[in-house]
Amino acid sequence: MWGFVDQALASITSFLLTLVVARQAGAEGVGALALAWAAFLIVLGAQRALLIEPYLTRSSSTSVTDMVALGGSVSLSIMLGLAAALAFGAVGRVDSGAIGAGFRTFAPWIAPLLVQHLLRAAKFRSGCGAVAACGSAVYLAAFGICLGAGLNGTLGRIVAAWGVGAVVSIAWLLAFRSRPKIVGVLAAIRWWKSEAMHFGGSLIIGVVLASTFSYALLGGLAAIAGTAAVGGYRVIESVFSPLSLLGPALENPGSRAIRNAWTRQPDAAFALGVKISSLAVFCMVVYALVVGFAQSFVFRLYGEGFAAYADLIAPIAIAQTVIAAAIGFGTVLRVARRGRDAVMLGTGGAFLALVIGLSLAATVGFTAAVWGIALAYIPPLVWGVAAARAATRHAALELNTVASPVEAGSAQSA
Repeated sequence: MWGFVDQALASITSFLLTLVVARQAGAEGVGALALAWAAFLIVLGAQRALLIEPYLTRSSSTSVTDMVALGGSVSLSIMLGLAAALAFGAVGRVDSGAIGAGFRTFAPWIAPLLVQHLLRAAKFRSGCGAVAACGSAVYLAAFGICLGAGLNGTLGRIVAAWGVGAVVSIAWLLAFRSRPKIVGVLAAIRWWKSEAMHFGGSLIIGVVLASTFSYALLGGLAAIAGTAAVGGYRVIESVFSPLSLLGPALENPGSRAIRNAWTRQPDAAFALGVKISSLAVFCMVVYALVVGFAQSFVFRLYGEGFAAYADLIAPIAIAQTVIAAAIGFGTVLRVARRGRDAVMLGTGGAFLALVIGLSLAATVGFTAAVWGIALAYIPPLVWGVAAARAATRHAALELNTVASPVEAGSAQSA
């Protein structure tokens, strides 16, 4: 439950940022924000792959304590944030217009934002989901207070209020137990190289490939079917965007539950993965039914012109449901440290969607292409279920192999 609350509050904070910028800085401000925000999401995805996932799924039996590993993750997150800030600042110096202004306003706040995301995830690892959710609530409240106190009116001031909210949230998260142990940069790098580099490196490859395939698909569809068709596709896809919080909401607490079961009973870990995926699918099906019955409201909200794309609701709903079904099995693979398998599960659908979608768009038509995109995510899901099951069976066999000599020795002693 706390995973959903935490992600819902985080999503509301991001939505409020966009809403306030739209009302006070106008279309130009929103455009500047959108480009800087998209770049920030790339940095956030890199942090998730390189640092957060390796930390969340690490075994407690390793020689380095959790607090040292968390301290190393914090140090490296700050370094990543500072490097990104320099890059954002460079873009801001090169472009003196609205786009450059957006990057300049984001630059000072990237490091605090990364640390806040990491600490929230760490609270779920330590079983303090309520603290993480409260941290997101504090973030939202501090952001609102800063806006009410006059830190608004321009893009820079609004983003500053948002950044201050992240700093206040960090103070809240550090006020409770499971605080990170301060680790120097060199020690942090040594920890990452010894424990997280291989796994995190695999995951970051997946992030890059998935993004590349997705952008190539949209660009190819635009070239074949036209930008209007792609616009309709993106609008219908955005109808399901509220459920984008399903992944983090289930993965943060799910990683802890599966990790705890993994060392004692791997089969139970797989069963938890099945439950997580089943819950995600249930939420998606309910939401898809609501959207299906409320089509008229959806098109009133976005514009009646998009009603011509109503036929895309069904295939996009199926695609989102299949993607949701992979959440639990992907979590099992990450806990098992099967980085290559996790990458295959995460990128296989995007690759097949690119190949099948563009082929059908060029030969049959746009609607058929969207159906092909939906069905493209099924083979990787089947493969991911099999890979997760194989990983748990292998872990169970190793556990039994270790236990058998111990039991035999006990019997001989008796």
